[in-house]
Amino acid sequence: PGVTPPMFRPVCPSQRGQPCRTHVGYVNAAGTNQNEVAPDPPTEPGDPNTGLGTDTDGILDDAANCTLIPNPSQLDADADGFGNACDADLNNDGAVGLDDVALILARLGTPHPAADLNGDGAVGLDDVAAALGQLGTPPGPAAESCPGTEPCL
Repeated sequence: PGVTPPMFRPVCPSQRGQPCRTHVGYVNAAGTNQNEVAPDPPTEPGDPNTGLGTDTDGILDDAANCTLIPNPSQLDADADGFGNACDADLNNDGAVGLDDVALILARLGTPHPAADLNGDGAVGLDDVAAALGQLGTPPGPAAESCPGTEPCL
């Protein structure tokens, strides 16, 4: 008799990116039942089984107000359905422009909530850099059914 191919049986569900172990059972050539524990195959960011979301911030894509830029707090200061991390469009004209960067620069050192793109409590050069990285793009993307409307309820 030959070796029976391994059969995979989940032992625990994957939760929030924690590795799950899989129980592998097979019968060897001598007819003895062999059991081993092997790690699950690695998952990619955005895999719904990781619980991390595409941007790996711990918020699944179908609930995230930013799906490509990490925004674990889900801060959305202007309540337009786009999280601050992916919404440097302060004037809400549909795209991030130099006028939005100027608005952020004008608020440097203040706690202005909409201009504080990273949500650290103060508008800084890191927020300006984030806005410059989003130049020419619309806010988002987000999973909300109403992004771009104010307020998004």
